[in-house]
Amino acid sequence: MEIMFCKNCGAKLDEGSKFCSGCGMAVNAEGKSPETVAENPQPNPYMNQQAATMENAYQQNTYQQNTYQQNAYGGTAYNAQAQAAMGRMNNPYSNQNYRQPDPMQQESVKMRNFKINLGNKEMTSGIIWISIGGLQVLCSIFAFWYLIIVGIWNIVVGIMRITKKGELYQKSGIEIYNEYASRLTSLVVFLIVNILFGGIVGIAASIYDLVTRNYVIQNSYMLRNEE
Repeated sequence: MEIMFCKNCGAKLDEGSKFCSGCGMAVNAEGKSPETVAENPQPNPYMNQQAATMENAYQQNTYQQNTYQQNAYGGTAYNAQAQAAMGRMNNPYSNQNYRQPDPMQQESVKMRNFKINLGNKEMTSGIIWISIGGLQVLCSIFAFWYLIIVGIWNIVVGIMRITKKGELYQKSGIEIYNEYASRLTSLVVFLIVNILFGGIVGIAASIYDLVTRNYVIQNSYMLRNEE
C-alpha cells in the first residue's frame, strides 16, 4: 500500500480521492500523485553507505578538532613554561640566580660617584675664579690698580681648583675629608677679601666654595670609614 501526497502542496491524499483536500488540485487519472512514498520502504544500501560515510567523516573531523585544541592548549602551556624557564636563565635577578649585592662594591661605586661630583664642583669653582680674576685684572688697568693683586690671586686659585679635580681620584676618603675640613679658615679669609675688593661676583664665588666644602662634610661618614 502506498501513501500518496499532493505534488502541489505536499498534503496527504485520501485513498480514492480525485482532488487534494489541501489545495484542491486534481489527482491524475490513475489516482496516484507523482509524489508517492512507500508505506514500508525498502532500505537503500547506497543511502546507508553514504550516511555511514558522512558520520565517519564527522567523527573524524571532531576528533581532529579536539586533537588540535589539545595540542594548541598543550603547546601554549609548554611554550609558557619554556619561556618562563628561559626568562629565569636569562634574568640575573630571578629567584634562582639572584645574588645579594656586595656591600663593598656598592660602597666603592658610591665613593667613585662622590669623587666625580666633587671634581665637577671644583672645576666649576675654578672657571668662576679665573673669570673673576680676569675681570679684576682688566679693571685694574683702567681704574683700580690695586685690583690686579686680587685678580692674580683669584686666577691662581682658579687654576688650583681645576687641577684638583684630577687629584681627587688619587686620594683616599679620609685624605679628602681632612683637606676640606681644614679649609674653613682659608675660605672665610677669602670671602672677606672679596667682600672688600672683589665685589658681588667674588662674594658669590666664595659662598660657592663654602657650599662645596659643606658637601664633603655631609659625606664625612663615608669618607672616614672607607676601607
